Amino acid sequence: MGISVVKPGVGVYAQLPDLPKGCGFILQSVIAHGPAAKAGLKSMDIIWKLDGQLLINESQMLVLLSLKKPGDQMKVSYFRSGQSKILDVTLDARGDLPPHPGELAITPPTAGAPTMPMRIISYEDRSASISDKTGIATLTYREGKPWLHVENSKGEETFNGYVSESSGVAMVPAIWRSRLPVLQRSLEESIRLRKLPRVRRVPTPKQRVAVDTP
Repeated sequence: MGISVVKPGVGVYAQLPDLPKGCGFILQSVIAHGPAAKAGLKSMDIIWKLDGQLLINESQMLVLLSLKKPGDQMKVSYFRSGQSKILDVTLDARGDLPPHPGELAITPPTAGAPTMPMRIISYEDRSASISDKTGIATLTYREGKPWLHVENSKGEETFNGYVSESSGVAMVPAIWRSRLPVLQRSLEESIRLRKLPRVRRVPTPKQRVAVDTP
């Protein structure tokens, strides 16, 4: 879409009572001539739905985008100056460059298996998602315990709660219950990779030139 995003703070939710808490992103920047800019989105707009589905975190948003192909349109619900608006964004090709390893990792469906679920890991918000034609499931941590959010293909919430106890796991829809081990391994991977040291750029010190003084 040609955007960079950041989660809203408490003050934003206080000013926008129609924005569900924990949902949405502030557009930190909008790339000129990118899909979002062409559609009319601007920096500081707050996007909160794609094709009618609430945006919970980066993993889920990336899953929704990855299910589209260049030329497809997505309905984007957003806030600007406190007013709720909707527009269509026509997606462009994503290019061949891989994402920064500190941001996300995408495991696309393998060739010859179009029904294979897509797995996305977000290192930044420590979450893991799986998506297929039945919906989207995202696993993250809340208060130190695994929390699962599940939506069906219509964007309707079918589960939202802790899965640290067997009673919680029993309430998860069967198709996603069987995929919990994969989500848990992916989540552990995202946390492990987040802890890896990042390369830091150290500026070259300025050279000092001695000057003779009379």
